[in-house]
Amino acid sequence: MAESRRKTIRLKGFDYKTCAAYFVTICCANKMQFFGKVERVNSSSICNTETIMDDDYCVRLSEVGKTCMRALNDAKANGGPFRITEFIVMPDHVHFIAVAEQNDAKQIALGSFVHYLKSAISRSVHESKPGVALWQKGYFDHVIRNEEDYERIAEYIASNPTRWAIKRQGKSS
Repeated sequence: MAESRRKTIRLKGFDYKTCAAYFVTICCANKMQFFGKVERVNSSSICNTETIMDDDYCVRLSEVGKTCMRALNDAKANGGPFRITEFIVMPDHVHFIAVAEQNDAKQIALGSFVHYLKSAISRSVHESKPGVALWQKGYFDHVIRNEEDYERIAEYIASNPTRWAIKRQGKSS
């Protein structure tokens, strides 16, 4: 039987250990909505540290979503080989911008950092939900090429809850 190989989606010829900025998306296994739900923001909504919001919608995080957000906030605050500058936790995926920090010869590849982040979140989740397959294999990335690209992606991340809601409304019409 022939062994199937996964198609690479990485930028050909690019060294993922170089100092650069990356837009990363990691998805839940089977599109399961582990991290919460998107709700319209209104006067009776309470959006606080347990939610992530844009102008019109917020993501009300589940316990698993809160665990994911804490891990991303920790990675954002603690630095390390990558600095997370923007992120959003959505019901079935996470987007973030990771900027490789110029440090010493110990720079790790983006894939190793994503693996570390997914593992840290999974370990925490498995304490209360053993055996749950949380993540889809792999991740998606885009090498951010300039400031304009960065700003466009940061806006995309910030407005993700509204786009999520509009997309779902269109499916129910």
